[in-house]
Amino acid sequence: YGDRMIDPGGECSSPTGNTGRSFDFTFACKTHDLAYDLLRYNERRGLPHNPEARRAADDQFREDMFGHCGETRSGFNEWTCKNWAGTYHWFVARNSDLQHHGVP
Repeated sequence: YGDRMIDPGGECSSPTGNTGRSFDFTFACKTHDLAYDLLRYNERRGLPHNPEARRAADDQFREDMFGHCGETRSGFNEWTCKNWAGTYHWFVARNSDLQHHGVP
């Protein structure tokens, strides 16, 4: 959690959107969207895809969400936020697994 480049038009792909009562993952989602955009851009340029790049993007997404929770919440609200962060990450990681960590 800190300074990152973002996709200004990026968003979270979830029924709840980017924000909720106990979290706001807008920043993390926009950063993750940019990482996926770069993977697609590299593919269009004919560069070889390394599945570890997608894993790294997903792991950074998790770290950014947990960092946000730790820096902006405390007590029960932090716990709730981190539970949402874990849920978001689980779905993202599961989708990457299903796509064999290929280009999104």
